[in-house]
Amino acid sequence: MLLSTAAAVLCACWLTGCGATQSASDTSDRLVAGLADVCLRRLTDAVSAPMAGLRREVAALREQLAPRPPPPPACPPSWSRHGHSCYLIPPLPNSWPAAEHGCAQLDRRARLASVHPDNQAFVAQLVSGAGHPMVWIGLARTGAATFGWTDGSPVDFASWAPSEPNNPSEHCVHVYGPQHQSVTGHWNDASCSDSFHFLCRIDLNVQ
Repeated sequence: MLLSTAAAVLCACWLTGCGATQSASDTSDRLVAGLADVCLRRLTDAVSAPMAGLRREVAALREQLAPRPPPPPACPPSWSRHGHSCYLIPPLPNSWPAAEHGCAQLDRRARLASVHPDNQAFVAQLVSGAGHPMVWIGLARTGAATFGWTDGSPVDFASWAPSEPNNPSEHCVHVYGPQHQSVTGHWNDASCSDSFHFLCRIDLNVQ
C-alpha cells in the first residue's frame, strides 16, 4: 500500500513537473524515467477501460436507433402462404375469365396462380387437398402452340398430362384434382367457358 501510495505521489509529482527545478543524480534521472513509463502505462490503462466501455455503449445505442426493416407482409385471412406468395381456392367455381376477375375482386394484387419450379409441388398439394376435380390456373394460349401466364411471369415450368395440350381451340388451362388419380396435379387445356374452381395467388413482392 505504501509503495502504491508513493508511486501515485511520484506520478503526480512527475506529471506536474515538481522535480523540474531540482538537481538530480544519474540514478535519480533513471528512476524518474522509469517512473514516467509506469505512469504513462497507468494513465493509458485508466483511460482505455472507460473508453472501451463507452465504445460498447455507443455501438449498442447505434443498434437501438438504427432503422429496422418493416415486418414481412402478411397474407389475408384464410389464404395459405408459401414463400413470398399467398394462395386461395375460393368456394365457388366459375369460367376462366370470371375466375381471373374474381381473384382481383378478392384482393387487388391477386391473379390466377402461375406455377414455377419453386411452387409447383405446393400448388399440386393444395389442389389435391382441396378435393375439386379441376382447378383453373393462370395459364392461357398466346398462340397455336404457345402459352403465357396472366401475371406476366416466365413460362419456366410445365406439368402437362399425357397427350396434352391436344386442342388448339381450348385456350385455358386447369390442374387435375384427386378424382383423376393417374394425372392428379397435372395440366390440361380446356374451354375457357367451362366452370371450374380456381386458384388465386398474391405476390407479396408486389404492392
